[in-house]
Amino acid sequence: MKKDSKGIILIGAILTLLVLAIFLPAFVYLFQNETKWSVKQKKTSIAFHMAEQGLDRGVWKMQESDAVYTAASTGAAISGYNFDVVYVSTGLDGGKQGEYKVKLTTGSVTGRVIVQAIGRDKSTDEVRALEAEYYKSGIEAGMQIRSNLDYKSGTRVHWGPIVCYGDIDLPNSPDNSSVFPRKMVKGYIDERTPTSASGPHGDSSETWDGTYDYYCHSSSLDQPPTIDLDSYRTLAKNSSVPSFYKTNGTGGASSSGRLAVSSPTGSGYFPATEEIGIKAWPGGGTYTFSNSTSVIFLEADYSLDSRDSSSQIFCRAFIAPFATLSVNGATTLPNRTVKIPSDAQTEYLYNGTHGNSTLGWSSAQDTNATAFSASGAGNNFIVSDVLFHAYCYFENISNSGTNLNIIGVLDMAQATNPQSISVYYDADISTGILTLNQKPSRRYWREINASW
Repeated sequence: MKKDSKGIILIGAILTLLVLAIFLPAFVYLFQNETKWSVKQKKTSIAFHMAEQGLDRGVWKMQESDAVYTAASTGAAISGYNFDVVYVSTGLDGGKQGEYKVKLTTGSVTGRVIVQAIGRDKSTDEVRALEAEYYKSGIEAGMQIRSNLDYKSGTRVHWGPIVCYGDIDLPNSPDNSSVFPRKMVKGYIDERTPTSASGPHGDSSETWDGTYDYYCHSSSLDQPPTIDLDSYRTLAKNSSVPSFYKTNGTGGASSSGRLAVSSPTGSGYFPATEEIGIKAWPGGGTYTFSNSTSVIFLEADYSLDSRDSSSQIFCRAFIAPFATLSVNGATTLPNRTVKIPSDAQTEYLYNGTHGNSTLGWSSAQDTNATAFSASGAGNNFIVSDVLFHAYCYFENISNSGTNLNIIGVLDMAQATNPQSISVYYDADISTGILTLNQKPSRRYWREINASW
């Protein structure tokens, strides 16, 4: 029996050694790989944190001044922020942890800025990269008035609200057009139909529906955004536009005295001596211009009341801060196809539904009801007889006659007589508006593939 016991012990030892011989290398291999994976994970984590530091540094630089933001949004290279400088990050002991590079560049649409950062650990084995896009909210309204709005029956604003930093005087007998869109007002709204509850807006003899009301939308407004006119002047001087007809010139329609002289020549910047019409020179005929990045800037203090019946301007901005827009529309102006903003239906809701008979508007009463409904959002829509597709900035508006159609954003110091005008809000135009002292907002943040 003793011999049998010894044999069993020997067989067990042999089997144990055999198992160890088979599995021990695998255990060693797994342990080694686990160690390598842990080291790699630590390195890639450090690289990610380096990229985060780079992103933070880029955002800090972007917010340094309006000039930096504007330069980045237009694609200008910024020293130290064009992947041209390697920044080193150190730990508490002063030792190097990793390094990163940063780039500020133009965003997906005009006026936005993309911040990109690439980070790597100190061994340079692992690389991670991050990207974030920022925008300034611009003017999120179809029409903005910096003082008072004398709302006429022919005033129509679609797809975006009206923002007024003074008071709004509605027509004595409001029609469909004065019911929509939302109206965000700092002062009060006069001549509205009384409803069941009192509120902070409306004059002393009026009440308002405090839940949601197209005549009056309660809003806390501070000061209107300050437009960066100097940046627009620079952009206009760097834009190339066709020759305009000079309305305060001399001679025949094709004479040199009728050429509006820009500075520099051929640019979109026109000094105060040049009062242009939306007409081409020579001849004073149709003026057509389409360039989403160009700016036209007029310094003249005058009434812009002249245009050819088939003219149209599509640009980033048409700036005339001292001029009154008094030109009328025409049924022969070109059409433009645009996408209806995704939240356009917000401007046609009352207590969550489309239309409200007590307020004088229902979907059946508007010829564009289908396009303005929730199902139309995101689809193409043809706006007829369009003169401007741009951010339009004027001192005042005073027109009558054939309806004038504008796509984009209409911004004015005052609006004393907008007798016949329709504005179709364009969110892409809005986000490209250059303002001062406005903090950028982040649109998205994501990791990207990149090499050092």
